[in-house]
Amino acid sequence: MDYLCLAVKKEATRSQTGSREQAQKRFFEKFGDCVKVKLEEEKKKLEGRIRYYDRKGENSKGKPEEKEEWLRRREAAQREMECVERQLEGEQQLQVWSYEDKYECCDEIFDSPVFDESVLMLSMAKICPVGSGFEIVEERYSCRVWKESGDKGIAEIRSRIPRDIEGSCILLDICRERPDTAQQFRMKIKRMTTEARRKFRAAKNGGIL
Repeated sequence: MDYLCLAVKKEATRSQTGSREQAQKRFFEKFGDCVKVKLEEEKKKLEGRIRYYDRKGENSKGKPEEKEEWLRRREAAQREMECVERQLEGEQQLQVWSYEDKYECCDEIFDSPVFDESVLMLSMAKICPVGSGFEIVEERYSCRVWKESGDKGIAEIRSRIPRDIEGSCILLDICRERPDTAQQFRMKIKRMTTEARRKFRAAKNGGIL
């Protein structure tokens, strides 16, 4: 009988940095390039939003109040985009004090699962106030999916898993392999990453500066 196994591991680190300025400097030494990529993505979204507001404004001829509202939204988006551009061009200090990257689970780990392959699901970091100082908090979630075979049920499969793997996991799921098992695991991973992001953002000791 074949079984599909899912193991999810969480790694969390905290590094105290002293002052706010020290924390910001260390944060951007490590995540600055990634933050800039996110800012580029935000700029493209704002450009699209501005074009949308322009079209809406053009279609509001003869409706002055509606046209004024679209113009107001357009000006707000323009100011926001100019702020992003100044950060990208180095004219203004970067204003983002958190970083988050979510990865789509590679289909290959479900198509040909093997024990030794692990993939990163989610990576997050932020600057947090602690007492009179600041620290950088990081969380990384990774998963591995693999196949096992046995005739004595799930208990037999679990007994084969190395203790260091089982002990370091926040989730270990073993299911008899069926056509929908991989999709069930995908949905479980999606729910876990959504919940991890929510908790990380809401943590009282980790407000975004």
